[in-house]
Amino acid sequence: MPSRNTSNFLRRLFRVSLALKAVDGVLETAGGILLAIFNRGTLNQMVIALTQHELTEDPKDFVANHLRLLVGHLTSDVKLFAVAYLLIHGLLKVALAINLLKGRTWVYPWAMGFFSLFMAYEAYRLSYAHSLPMACFFALDLAIVALLYWEHRVKTL
Repeated sequence: MPSRNTSNFLRRLFRVSLALKAVDGVLETAGGILLAIFNRGTLNQMVIALTQHELTEDPKDFVANHLRLLVGHLTSDVKLFAVAYLLIHGLLKVALAINLLKGRTWVYPWAMGFFSLFMAYEAYRLSYAHSLPMACFFALDLAIVALLYWEHRVKTL
């Protein structure tokens, strides 16, 4: 049985991680909406404007160059997938986080299932495209699923 201090720390960590997931979900949803609203040309102009200063300082900047490349190769099918993915994933994260923060125990299994499915997708992506950010997202989601499991056990015992 964990000590009272450990339990309090884990509970605070759980709540902070849920708040971060909610914020992330809001940002994903906003990104999906913006991606849906703007056409490819407008997106390309915005990325050029946002990355121009950085590329002036460092022409090999990884993020800026990849953003430009990504927008330059954005097809209507890829855009549709990205919009749907961002909206669905973002809204689900926000809804789950809010309900978990409100202490609704029936949401725990759904949240564990949702995050586990997303971890499976992340693992699939990592299997063919090694990416440190993706590995970090996977580790974060794994920690959140473990905290969800722990919190659910505490609440249902």
